Amino acid sequence: MPGHNPFSGDYRGKDAVYELFRQDRRASFRSEIHDILANDRHAVAHTVVHGARQGRVLEDITVHVVHVVEGGITEAWFLPGDQAASDASWS
Repeated sequence: MPGHNPFSGDYRGKDAVYELFRQDRRASFRSEIHDILANDRHAVAHTVVHGARQGRVLEDITVHVVHVVEGGITEAWFLPGDQAASDASWS
């Protein structure tokens, strides 16, 4: 996870990623997908994220990139359009 907030950093393995998702259930975010580009090795989603956490509202254009091996995601990167606004929402 990019940025400078309590959730920033690398998460390795399914357990670590699931724990990231469990860390703050008070967050309510959804992604509106505008487009997806994919081939056998990568998928890229252009989205708008809408959400709120602890009274902070976020609406941001983002890009999600995943690396695919044998039908499964092996790496993922999340690239917010406004890192400062994303950090403020997750802090």
